[in-house]
Amino acid sequence: MPTSSLIIALGAGLNQKNPGDPAYLWIGTQTELRAAAAAKLWKEHGASGTIIFSGGRPGGEGTPSEAEAMQGYVERNPWNVPESVIITENNSIDTAENIKNVAAIIHSQNLPIDAVYLVSSKKNGARAAAYLRAWGICSTLCFANNVLGDDIQTYHLPVIPDVIQWPDRRNEILLRILQLFDRKGYIATWYKKRELNIA
Repeated sequence: MPTSSLIIALGAGLNQKNPGDPAYLWIGTQTELRAAAAAKLWKEHGASGTIIFSGGRPGGEGTPSEAEAMQGYVERNPWNVPESVIITENNSIDTAENIKNVAAIIHSQNLPIDAVYLVSSKKNGARAAAYLRAWGICSTLCFANNVLGDDIQTYHLPVIPDVIQWPDRRNEILLRILQLFDRKGYIATWYKKRELNIA
């Protein structure tokens, strides 16, 4: 991984905690795996480059974002990633908006895109990578479980089989079909906001 590498990790939910608790305590199990995988990729290849954590506030205003929880998590032992290499995107509500907002950060900050690593799961990873390509950014898709390997046991990380259950598989098939016509996912995000009653 060259010094210009860029690692993107998408949030996947938070645990419910008390307002005022540190952001890292809110991290959900799948989000924790993705954050750990991003940190491992960064450390494995010379501790260089930039990490972008993306994910909104499923708990609502006054609670940490998924991105803030991931940042707080990797800044601690055993990962010890410095704040200076982390960018957080705190406003997205679905995969398409994750990628749209991350792409905006990449383009506005002129971040190098010659070596981009996208950390996700089998559930939505292929769709996320396709959204990223639609914004002109090619990436290497990395599944968190594969990146972490034995470190899951070494660091007592949550064990989550990367298996897609039928309801999620069905939804993903529908979203991939929609992606043929809506390459950047605007319709998917509009529908998600409508479902959540967000203007």
